[in-house]
Amino acid sequence: MDEMEWAEGAWRAPGPSQCTVTVCADWAPFRKFEQVMLGDPEAVYGDLLPVLRRADLRIVNVECAFSELGKLILKGGAEIKCPPAALEALKAVPFEVACLANNHSCDCGPEGLGETIEGLRKAGIRHVGAGMCEADAVAPLTLEAGGVRLGIVNFCEGEDCTGAHGGPGTFDWDVERAAAIVSKLRMDVDVVFAIVHAGREHTPLPPPYLVQAYRRIAEAGAHAVVGHHPHVPQGIEIHRGVPILYSLGNFAFYQDVPLFYRKSGYFVEFQARRGALTGLRLIPYLIAPEGLRLMGKELRAWFFKRLRRVSEHLDDAASVRAAWEAFIDHLGPGELPLRLSGFQGMFEQDARVGAAKVRNVFITPAHRWFWIDAATRLVQGQYGTAPDWARTLVAEWCTLPVEDALAMPA
Repeated sequence: MDEMEWAEGAWRAPGPSQCTVTVCADWAPFRKFEQVMLGDPEAVYGDLLPVLRRADLRIVNVECAFSELGKLILKGGAEIKCPPAALEALKAVPFEVACLANNHSCDCGPEGLGETIEGLRKAGIRHVGAGMCEADAVAPLTLEAGGVRLGIVNFCEGEDCTGAHGGPGTFDWDVERAAAIVSKLRMDVDVVFAIVHAGREHTPLPPPYLVQAYRRIAEAGAHAVVGHHPHVPQGIEIHRGVPILYSLGNFAFYQDVPLFYRKSGYFVEFQARRGALTGLRLIPYLIAPEGLRLMGKELRAWFFKRLRRVSEHLDDAASVRAAWEAFIDHLGPGELPLRLSGFQGMFEQDARVGAAKVRNVFITPAHRWFWIDAATRLVQGQYGTAPDWARTLVAEWCTLPVEDALAMPA
């Protein structure tokens, strides 16, 4: 079957299943969730906990540095340094695999990355996507669940020059290298998961370059491609029989904004057997200051309708481009000079901080393509010309309040 069953938020392929693998997005014990996780390691998961525990294997994106000794690096974005004691909240589920290919695992430099990896090891949690040398950072993880041999490839737009180019760091953005690793891994395991941390934040559809990249990974031999980083849920396509989930949204990652798509997300239960992926099911939830909770029946039905709407656009390159241009239009032509003046102010206060911000624009594809395409639209006088449907969709994803979404009829 090549289509999602949106009434259930599920996709099925022929054949029986032997194991269930759950994949979750961004997790970090900071802001309001720090004290929740430190006070009671299980509490943050709410009624998701029994659902998480029914899987044979659980994978999560650990988007922070667990460090006491490491110092925060100078970077273009926010830094997330968390207390090692919060590892108990990972063990409580328990998560067996931590994905470290993201833009925060190296926030405390090589020393902090080493502390993070050692803390995970002591907690009995395996990791993938980062390492103390380049070979370890790019190495896939192989393991077994329910008699099925699984392989995980984890890479990212790490940002801020934290890729493991000859030293400690993450498996940085290199689509062709990742595709080659996926292709080779497929010969050695039953099922390959490619888990990627990339893309532009807050957009309902991924940018065009990301659609091309994820399809390339699927065509290289991944049985499923799972994305996160945009901090909002995005759509799903079945590309040549391979599910591509562009963004799961936030997980146990608190953002202090009253916006529905920043306070909602889904994790994925994959079913697999030897040699094949046999299905998936989306588990949507809400994010509150005290923790996570499953969406109720009516809200879940409405949420799946919204995911279906954005997913239907993924088949059409022109629609993907239109949604990207609508996102640029939503921010407005004043966004570029505003940001440029912000960079100037940073340079005047601290040249190193300003340089870090500007460098990040050039080295990170999501930022680089935004600036190129936004500048092009400004030069060509195209701001405000995106189709109405795309502008309406972007406005919903960027501005819909939580209380308005909760009042929506299914």
